[in-house]
Amino acid sequence: MSPPRLLALLLIPVAFPAVATAQPADGYYITVFGSGSNPLRVKRTHTFATFSHVQQTPTGLVVENSTISWMPANFNIRALAFRPERGVNLTQEQTFAWTESVGIRTSVWGPFRIPPERYDALMARKADLESGRFSYRALGGFTKDALVSNCGQSFSRAGINGSRFLHPTPFPGEQGTSELVKRAARATAAEGRTLVERPDLLPVLLNPGHPVTQREPGERITRFR
Repeated sequence: MSPPRLLALLLIPVAFPAVATAQPADGYYITVFGSGSNPLRVKRTHTFATFSHVQQTPTGLVVENSTISWMPANFNIRALAFRPERGVNLTQEQTFAWTESVGIRTSVWGPFRIPPERYDALMARKADLESGRFSYRALGGFTKDALVSNCGQSFSRAGINGSRFLHPTPFPGEQGTSELVKRAARATAAEGRTLVERPDLLPVLLNPGHPVTQREPGERITRFR
């Protein structure tokens, strides 16, 4: 090969593939779960959320998980019961133990990044639920300041987004949870912010031993499958 031709080849610009840089994980997140039976039975449905503080350290991620999973203390969900009853807030592990014991599927949305003040509001709401001041009722609270809550109201009322609707989950189980997340996404957009999802963090925020199905906000989920 002649020197001029060799020089021309060496001068051809080469496009190297872009290096994907991971976004910093530090921050606050909420992961929303919806569970339901097949076919759908209200007493075999649930909506809950885990909110997390994630910090990047030289040795890896440090994760602090907290969960709002509001259930009747006796685990007997009575769809049409009018009288409030004693409630209990479960951990993520306790909740999955219940869903797996009754054989229902769980879908997941997120994790979504949230501002620190939203995380603080969720922590305050969790403390309120565990203080004994609140009761459980599947029908939920009939006013936004009621000291009675169903599972969907329990965490969604911990901020401006959830206070827009008396019943943030208009349907029980997975479909209602999907609608709740869609409403939250719309409310976030109305505030001029973007709902940032970090599904890559899900294995860190969820025990991989629990099977879940990843969903999109507002995704339609059939009651029969």
